[in-house]
Amino acid sequence: NFDEYWQEVKQQKSMIIESLHRRRDGRSFSVEVSTRLIESENETFVQSIIRDISERKNAEAALRISEARFRRIAEEAPLPMIVYAEGGDILQVNHMWTVISGYTHADIPTIADWTQKAYGNGASKVQAVEQSLYGIQKHEDSREYAIRCKDGSQRIWQLNSSPLGDLPDGRRLIVSMATDVTDRKRAEEDLRLAATVFESSHGSIVITDHQARIVAVNPAFTEITGFSPAEVIGQNPRLLKSGRQGTDFYQAFWNALTQDGRWQGEIWNRRKDGEEYAAWLSVSVIRDEKGATRNYIAIADDITENKEDKSRIEFLAYYDALTGLPNRLLANDRLEQAIAHAHRSKTRVAVMFLDLDDFKAINDTLGHSVGDAMLKSVADRLRHCLKEADSVSRQGGDEFMVMLNDVSDIDAINNLAIEILEKIHKPYRVDGHELSISTSIGIAIYPEDGKDCDTLLKNADMAMYNAKQSGRNTHRFFAEEMNDYVLEHLLIRNGLIRALENGEFLLHYQPQLDLTKGKLIGAEALIRWQHPELGMVPPNRFIQIAEESGMIIPIGNWVIQEACRQAVEWQNAGAVGLVVAVNISALQFRRGDIEQIILAALAKSGLAPQFLELELTESILIQDVEISLDTIQRLKKIGVRLSIDDFGTGYSSLAYLRRLPVDKLKIDQSFVRDITTQQDDAAIALSIITLAHTLQKRVIAEGVETPEQLRFLLQHDCDEIQGYLFSRPLPPERFAEMLKREVRMDFLLQG
Repeated sequence: NFDEYWQEVKQQKSMIIESLHRRRDGRSFSVEVSTRLIESENETFVQSIIRDISERKNAEAALRISEARFRRIAEEAPLPMIVYAEGGDILQVNHMWTVISGYTHADIPTIADWTQKAYGNGASKVQAVEQSLYGIQKHEDSREYAIRCKDGSQRIWQLNSSPLGDLPDGRRLIVSMATDVTDRKRAEEDLRLAATVFESSHGSIVITDHQARIVAVNPAFTEITGFSPAEVIGQNPRLLKSGRQGTDFYQAFWNALTQDGRWQGEIWNRRKDGEEYAAWLSVSVIRDEKGATRNYIAIADDITENKEDKSRIEFLAYYDALTGLPNRLLANDRLEQAIAHAHRSKTRVAVMFLDLDDFKAINDTLGHSVGDAMLKSVADRLRHCLKEADSVSRQGGDEFMVMLNDVSDIDAINNLAIEILEKIHKPYRVDGHELSISTSIGIAIYPEDGKDCDTLLKNADMAMYNAKQSGRNTHRFFAEEMNDYVLEHLLIRNGLIRALENGEFLLHYQPQLDLTKGKLIGAEALIRWQHPELGMVPPNRFIQIAEESGMIIPIGNWVIQEACRQAVEWQNAGAVGLVVAVNISALQFRRGDIEQIILAALAKSGLAPQFLELELTESILIQDVEISLDTIQRLKKIGVRLSIDDFGTGYSSLAYLRRLPVDKLKIDQSFVRDITTQQDDAAIALSIITLAHTLQKRVIAEGVETPEQLRFLLQHDCDEIQGYLFSRPLPPERFAEMLKREVRMDFLLQG
């Protein structure tokens, strides 16, 4: 509107407008009209300059179209894109940038905001790279950055930045396009990790193509099999085949691979040198995108050593490591099966329980290595005694169990027991020693002696103890009456453990009389046991059990200490010169510390050594002669008296007896009992008296019960006696009363 235009010109004095004009030929064109108001005193003029701006307008229109196209392309680009100006203002963030990073344009209006949020501590380094782009006309930068997305996740971007041009204000425009390489980087890392695993795995790895031809093996494959990669590439893995697995195995193997795409299990393969080895094998099928088989991957661990360890553990669980025989666990299982079979077939099963006699003495004197060798020899002999259907096991220690199946004849059991006794008793040559040993056998039979495993074993054990009590090196069948005996035996065996602690032992003393002086000169200490259930138990009922269990050692030590203490008490009461005699067990003597035990007892009690007499059996002295002689000489140096008990029952040579520094020989009561009625016993007693006096030793007769026996001993110059004729063993207080009385020799002779 011209009027409005004129009014505005008058107000502003000048004005520039753009408008569209039409040429003569009808075409429109853009012009810029610059109007200025010129006023004078008399007139007002208007000056208008018209400039054709068609080209500029067309250029601006093209620029707008280009910019819109760029924005649309950038927005729809499949890659994250950001446009920013020199100084750090972000002009545009496309949709994909927001999708992947989570940040909108509002979140990151400047490059400083973006770098701080996306790069954290590395922001300054990234900003330095971006700023280097501002002042360079042509410069491109491509780098990888680890960015932190808005949700906290980590991504890896390859960011390509380059100058885009200048803004009208002269600032440089920069465009950055990002390629998310996170998955590629992870895949590369996975490949590197897989390569490391492939190279460093302890298990062998074999990769084949779809036709099962080997294309790659790892170093562990070569280490395990002995084949180098060059020797197996292109070959079929069947070159490792051991031949242990048959056609059915491999058929199931390929069926599993075809159906499930994997197989896992144990397999036996063969190394290059021909040695077989066990492997735990896992095979997987690798398929392409269409599902076709591309590769097979086989991973195997050598488990040969593990299998050997497992076999060894299983062996130790059911077999005795020393002898190789079945142990108690396996033997009991076999016995239960044998009983079940016998029940169905109406047959019998026999159980023999064997215990070696005095085996502990071999271990104690020659050492456990000799004892172990002895046990292995015994086991071999037992194996050779049995039929294939029978079995032998080691129950522990020196105990064995023989099981006989389908027994029909008791005589056959008896004959086998006799054969075992004979073979076990034959001499052994072990580590330079020639040794002999015997065994005691107890036998129980199913179903007569028990209908289950535990009962049969218990009754066979009872029968074995009965064989021990019957003199050893023999066998006994179970009989019901053994129960009372064995129960008492077990009661005594278990009671021995607590008897010392509870003070249940006591000593009785049997007086010893000097015949030449008619005077009481000593006493033999004899142990008694006041059992809380069995009452007073004599030594013949528990000493043997104490020997077998080893309890004789602490019991014997107590006897020595108590006898010494009692002797001092009597001497202090006036019995000057009284000698107390103590029996020393074979186990005590052989143990090697008897000298220290004697010294300790004398020191504790204050008894002078010449008032203690140690009674040693002849059987003790003839074992390991030189060792025994050395021990006796050391005891003699202490000053104690020594006597040989039960003399005449052993086999001592006169040459050996002459070397022994003993003081006294004791005639065994078995010879004294019939000394007046049996010529042989009288001759033996007389020989002992003569021998003792010849060797300058005293002699004492035990078991003197009649005046006739006493007269015989007096007539033949026996030095001392003890026995019921004079007195039974007495408790300490009654013995003390006897010490106060005079001995009447004439009364003894009159009876």
